[in-house]
Amino acid sequence: MNHPLKVLYTGGGIHYMLSWKCHDKQNCIAIAKNKEAINTIAKVIIKKHHYDDLEFNSYEKIDIVAPPKEFCDIATSLKKKKDSETFFISVVSHVSFMQLTELPEVFESCNHYDYKYKEYLHKYSTKDKFIMRQDHIDCLNCYNKISIKIDKGMFYDLYQESFVKEFYKKVSPFDNEDKKYKYSGAREALASDNISCMYTGHRNGISLNIDSFNDYNAPVENSLFYYISLETLDTNFFIKEFEKYQNTKKEFDNEMLLVRKKIALDKSKKDIETIFNIFKMPK
Repeated sequence: MNHPLKVLYTGGGIHYMLSWKCHDKQNCIAIAKNKEAINTIAKVIIKKHHYDDLEFNSYEKIDIVAPPKEFCDIATSLKKKKDSETFFISVVSHVSFMQLTELPEVFESCNHYDYKYKEYLHKYSTKDKFIMRQDHIDCLNCYNKISIKIDKGMFYDLYQESFVKEFYKKVSPFDNEDKKYKYSGAREALASDNISCMYTGHRNGISLNIDSFNDYNAPVENSLFYYISLETLDTNFFIKEFEKYQNTKKEFDNEMLLVRKKIALDKSKKDIETIFNIFKMPK
């Protein structure tokens, strides 16, 4: 395996997933392999987050799966494209900063402006388009009016082969990847399955469709897990438990309020008696 679609939770199979949000309005989830465990988790949540705005969003029976090979291939290709573009921009930025009178052999001045985001071009005025064309803003072929004579992916590969691998032969490799994320140990799903992805950032699960993948909508790296929703379950149990706890808490709070009032009243009486005793006339 060599792809970027690693997960935090490497387990698989049938699980139950509960989603809720409370005072900070962020979505949180809990997963367990049986309903009894989820019920226990819910009770802990209710006692810990006894806010009036605690809200249970959803309760599902899910099948946690590994991303299909097609997803992994697309993610690998898009990551390579992104890394190549980032590397190209980084190198060209340094070349531009040096203000050389003559560009290195692999580079050349761009003579063909091609706007990257043509679908948004109609939003710009004629003046804006002229400035964009003049400065090659968001040009598909260059950066800062400097283009490269070879494919960006090939340029990135040459860098990897000639420098990175040679560098790591001389020094110990430094692994900058987050080691918490690993390849899923679950069964591999089919690309035709209705797959969703749960990822960090307190978001809801994202539905993934292979036909809609592009540079801006791709399989998510470093996810919590991938899953197939099997059944939507009723959240009434959790809502009733929360209401029951709220009622019990209100009764307890009312009792404690009465206790605090009695303590304050007794202290007030004692203070008044002390003051009377200070000013009491001797017989």
